[in-house]
Amino acid sequence: MRGANRNVRDKRGNRPLDLVNDVQSEDLQKELRAALEDSSSCDCLMLKTSLKKTEKSLTMPIAFLAFFDGVFAVLILFVFPGK
Repeated sequence: MRGANRNVRDKRGNRPLDLVNDVQSEDLQKELRAALEDSSSCDCLMLKTSLKKTEKSLTMPIAFLAFFDGVFAVLILFVFPGK
């Protein structure tokens, strides 16, 4: 499903999200709705597998380093001086 267009329509004008109601299993319906909904604003964290093709960027390494440095700063400022 990676790279798939979620807004494509069939001959009757239905999108993939419209066809989810035809599935018998309620659990499968929930999973399909979650997979076909728009992605969140935190795509760089990859909390959910995105449907669009992911390309290499510096966003994820920069976010990781910022988080890592923040945790390390908290350790240095608050935990290590107490020992």
